[in-house]
Amino acid sequence: PELAAERRLRMLNMSFSARVAAGESPEAASVQVLQQCAAHSVVPSLSMYNNILGEISKKSPPEATLSFICRMRDSGVSIDTLTCNIQLKAQLARRDFATATELLAQMMRRASHLPPPDTVSFNTVISAVAAAGEPDKAEAVLITMVDSGIAADVNSYTAVISGFARSSQPRKADKWLRRMVESVRPDAVALNNVLAAHANSGDADGAAWALTAFERAAREDCPDASPDVVGYNTVIAAFARAGRAAEAEATFEAIGRARLEPTLESWTSVVQAHARAGAAAEAQRRLEDMLRAGVAPDAQ
Repeated sequence: PELAAERRLRMLNMSFSARVAAGESPEAASVQVLQQCAAHSVVPSLSMYNNILGEISKKSPPEATLSFICRMRDSGVSIDTLTCNIQLKAQLARRDFATATELLAQMMRRASHLPPPDTVSFNTVISAVAAAGEPDKAEAVLITMVDSGIAADVNSYTAVISGFARSSQPRKADKWLRRMVESVRPDAVALNNVLAAHANSGDADGAAWALTAFERAAREDCPDASPDVVGYNTVIAAFARAGRAAEAEATFEAIGRARLEPTLESWTSVVQAHARAGAAAEAQRRLEDMLRAGVAPDAQ
């Protein structure tokens, strides 16, 4: 009987997934499947509940996700870290940062029989808080994560670096990049965010210095951190805004040496650099070079 119940539960779980794949709403499909469980005296497992919850979180408003989690708790099922992570995501989607942060703290304390947090738990909060323009709070959560012994990954560090980049705080972005390389290999996304932090604060020289450092690091021991064309474009644009055409040109030429192809943004920025430096002839020359390269200018 126990084996038969397990087999039936598995089939009902598959039935739910099939219903959703066929276009039925997760809420409607869950009602049907849970009714079938009751009709056959099958106790829904945590795996089934989480399968339903995952579909609701992907296709329905966060309020529906939170409502279903309440239903799970009312049913007496012991929720796990996956459930809590989905709950965190739903709370943050509603911009309820205080409640999400408190849930994470409760998970750390194992309050109310909650499961412990994992890397995803912390990353969910860090990313949302940083994206909301609160990089200092995201930094605090990352510090708590590291101090609690949970390994931070590329996503953890990149979210904080990105937050400081958007708020034009290059020194803090640099600091967390240095902390990052002590434990994980940064990728181009993290590096581009550091470049953006310098560029956004008007520090073209800092952006150029960071780009050179990244090029050197990529050659020596971190190939995943090789600057991409986005990084070069960030530095060119920073020099263009400052009207420093010579430095913009030098960075533009470095794109070819890195075996990358200049993009429309690369060409546009170097043209603008000459224009802002008052060198109309050079701006025109670069515009003609761009056309010969087969790159069509935009409205700018």
